[in-house]
Amino acid sequence: MVPSRRSSKKIITYLALTLAISSISYYVMISTGSAQSVALSWMWSPGIAAILTQLLFRDRLGEFGWRPGPLRYLLLGYAAPWIYGLLIYTVVWVTGLGGFQARPFVLLGIPMPFVVSLAVMCLLGLFPACGSALGEEIGWRGLLVPELAKITTFTRTALLTGIIWAVWHCPGVIFADYHRPAPRLFDLLSITISVFGMSTFTAWLRLKTGSI
Repeated sequence: MVPSRRSSKKIITYLALTLAISSISYYVMISTGSAQSVALSWMWSPGIAAILTQLLFRDRLGEFGWRPGPLRYLLLGYAAPWIYGLLIYTVVWVTGLGGFQARPFVLLGIPMPFVVSLAVMCLLGLFPACGSALGEEIGWRGLLVPELAKITTFTRTALLTGIIWAVWHCPGVIFADYHRPAPRLFDLLSITISVFGMSTFTAWLRLKTGSI
């Protein structure tokens, strides 16, 4: 099979499986109004779809990019979400669209100061966050980005990944509680902008390092 045609078929198969598996979580979200109740299964839907796609096409799961890559890129990948998140939420706080809530980390029943809570979240919070986000990264960056890069330009790869990733989030924002107290339209706009920004950055990082 021609490589470009194979990649196209693989992408279509992957997206169809992602939609089918995600639909289970969407159904629960819409029925209950809660995205949090199915957050883990929802976030792992792209990853499960990617694994199934890889097996269907008899490709190696190692192609997802498991190696960590150079330390400087790991640090860059860690810092980027903080930077774009701070930019977006600064707008929310300054305009009054949303408030700032500092939830303290509780240790042995004692609430910790905000600075300590932030440090704990930055360090220890990384591990459970990676466990849930890994499902998305296996799908979007592990499979989708490399396959798109085989048949189109980097700009289109980042753009298409961003569109798909943003649309995938929309049901949780529109029909469930995957949003903040700010107006829902603002949440849709902010998540779309942030997803597009991160899609470009993470696509570049994936192709640059070969790592998710």
